[in-house]
Amino acid sequence: MKLYVLAEPSGMVQRTIVYGGSADTEVGGSKHTEKVVLKLIETKTGAGHSLYMDNYYNSVSLSDQLLRAKTYSTGTLRANRAGNPHSVLTKKLKKVKAIASIHLKAYAFANGRIDGRYWPFQASLAGNL
Repeated sequence: MKLYVLAEPSGMVQRTIVYGGSADTEVGGSKHTEKVVLKLIETKTGAGHSLYMDNYYNSVSLSDQLLRAKTYSTGTLRANRAGNPHSVLTKKLKKVKAIASIHLKAYAFANGRIDGRYWPFQASLAGNL
């Protein structure tokens, strides 16, 4: 059993999901983490909110969906996550260097590798990059 929480920066809980395992018909199965995030924020999309996630939840695919729903996302991105742009994964960065990858004019990858596996990742409108 797992408990997923959507909370404000102050810690005020907005919504929770109790996950009972892979047999859970609402958020179980493939793309589990994307389903959890989308379910938690389903009533909050379209208002230009920002969502902060760690690498367990964040993915390029999820950020695409959030941007289409006018919701911004920021968080670390796992290097081995399916769907990551190849050009970002193969780029060797020095400290305090950044590269940008425009995909649907939405993404900025910054500050290089963290712990050899993760990158800080932010999705925003192209005009805000």
